[in-house]
Amino acid sequence: MQKNYHENTKELKHERDKILGEANALIFLYNILFIIGITIGLPLIIPLVLATDKRRKTVLHRLGLTPLPKAISQNRSQKRDSRPIWIHALSVGEVLSAVPLI
Repeated sequence: MQKNYHENTKELKHERDKILGEANALIFLYNILFIIGITIGLPLIIPLVLATDKRRKTVLHRLGLTPLPKAISQNRSQKRDSRPIWIHALSVGEVLSAVPLI
């Protein structure tokens, strides 16, 4: 015997709510684990970053907390009326290879 439309709709809504509830529980669990990981990991990572000479020199650059190099800022001030060109670079190596384009 076939179920009518309303019974199928109720069953589908129940399944959807069940799946969404499980997804919300996983997202909540992920957020809790992320907070625990940051809380434990950050105090361990900061001394390691500051202990190595290479990381200590580049940490401010990597976080974007240093001003633009003088050559770039002078070039930008000379060409105020030109349209900007955005260059996307993900790693430090990509940024360094994009410098000649700028």
